Amino acid sequence: MSGRRILKALSEGTTDPAQLAELGDASLKCTQEQLMDALNESPQPCHMALLKLHLKRLELLDEQIDKLSQMAAEGLKAHQGAVLRVAKMPGWGAEAAQQIIAEVGVDAEAFETPEAFASWAGACRGAT
Repeated sequence: MSGRRILKALSEGTTDPAQLAELGDASLKCTQEQLMDALNESPQPCHMALLKLHLKRLELLDEQIDKLSQMAAEGLKAHQGAVLRVAKMPGWGAEAAQQIIAEVGVDAEAFETPEAFASWAGACRGAT
């Protein structure tokens, strides 16, 4: 998210390295000084135009992903109980549950055993 905030500010004309570095958060694996040093160059107009185009494309992709997620949620309303059960698994949420159920079906009949499903889903190590 830090990178996207910085790129958005760059595309809007912010070029001051200190202002741009403030948009970074604590999860970055660099110091403020290192980030400011990395942001010290002035981008060329053609680079700014390319950046704006790529950010617009990312925005469109984000919108499409949101729309697809809404469509999946709507399509799985009849199986809300299954979605809620899968979503309770550690590290999973409603969106991941919807994606898994959309992929394998409500009863996961393609898998011979629960262990085979868990292995496919990456929920256990070494199981086949």
